[in-house]
Amino acid sequence: MREPQHTSLIIGLMNWLTMIRALMERDIATRFSGGSLGHAWAVIIPVSWILAITLFFRWLGRDAPIPVSLPVFLATGMLPYLVFRQIITSMMRALKSNRHLVTLGPAQPEDIFTATAALELINAAMTAAVVLCAAALWTGLPGIHDPLTAVWGFALACGFGIALGRFAAILALISDSAMRLTPIVLRPFFWLSGIFFVAAEVPQWALAWLWYNPLFHAIEIMRSGFFLNYQSLFATSFVPIIAIATIYMASRIIQAYVSLQPGRGVLPA
Repeated sequence: MREPQHTSLIIGLMNWLTMIRALMERDIATRFSGGSLGHAWAVIIPVSWILAITLFFRWLGRDAPIPVSLPVFLATGMLPYLVFRQIITSMMRALKSNRHLVTLGPAQPEDIFTATAALELINAAMTAAVVLCAAALWTGLPGIHDPLTAVWGFALACGFGIALGRFAAILALISDSAMRLTPIVLRPFFWLSGIFFVAAEVPQWALAWLWYNPLFHAIEIMRSGFFLNYQSLFATSFVPIIAIATIYMASRIIQAYVSLQPGRGVLPA
């Protein structure tokens, strides 16, 4: 007797979710093996960055550019940036390390990208919750002013990282030079994304160029939701959303093109 169509769809969905979970567990076992601290490194690394930069700012005698605690101000800039960079690194590494699964057929590139992105989003949410709550309790911050806006800004940073990571991962399969160049190309984001400053401090001529930086918008939106006494007149969700959609579509086009080239079809279309 033939199974109903909806039953087949449910079974197919369950099988797909099982595979995604297996890929996520494999990534966790590979990435956090070989150390007693394990998954705690996902929190230790951003905390170390934030503490180091806070101490450096204290040594320089500089405070936050808006009337909020310096550690929390830096945390709201460093966290989106670090998550953005970590997602790109993970997306590039995942496709390279799981190429045999694509070749043998159990998984498709989209399955690997989906599993990696899902795992990174879970790590990002856990890390942000721990770091920001600890910083808020330490400095006596009463609470997040607008949680939905803050989460939306953080999500835009994650989405930009996923799209750019997918694009870089596809390029890395075409050329090893692309993988080596990616960290160099991304380096300016550390200085030009508002980690240490806000848009109101920037001269208009420079702000006109920074408008094209999606990560800057995401951080400004996150801070607008996080702090009661800060509202960015510069940030818009339009720039990150357009960047995410454009970069994602570009990666799909390149993937389809490569799959049609003789001897270079390392990925299915």
